[in-house]
Amino acid sequence: MSTSQPSESPVFACDLAVFDLAELKEHRDNVRSLAAALKDARLETPTRLVVELPDEAGVVRQALDFAMRERRCCSFFQFRLEIGELMGTHRLVVDVPEGGEGILSQAREEFAKGSLPT
Repeated sequence: MSTSQPSESPVFACDLAVFDLAELKEHRDNVRSLAAALKDARLETPTRLVVELPDEAGVVRQALDFAMRERRCCSFFQFRLEIGELMGTHRLVVDVPEGGEGILSQAREEFAKGSLPT
């Protein structure tokens, strides 16, 4: 007779301790700058956040930097940067596994305010 163990739910919590103070300041400054430049940030589904970016190379680089840093402290996020047609809209798509809807919604709200949770 076998007994099955309940599967552990993934933990959805950011670990800002992965950054030293200078890196954390850079990350927060980047988020504020990126948030000021973005066209829109909306939940496309409960587990997908879509951030629309203007057609500016500097903003697209900031989005890539954001995704690379964010993966360090929030490894449950999956990022995809979509580059649209010339003069088109570019998108940063952020997905979370099922169960992470709350933290994704919080991230959208924080991003809209131009901040990060502390």
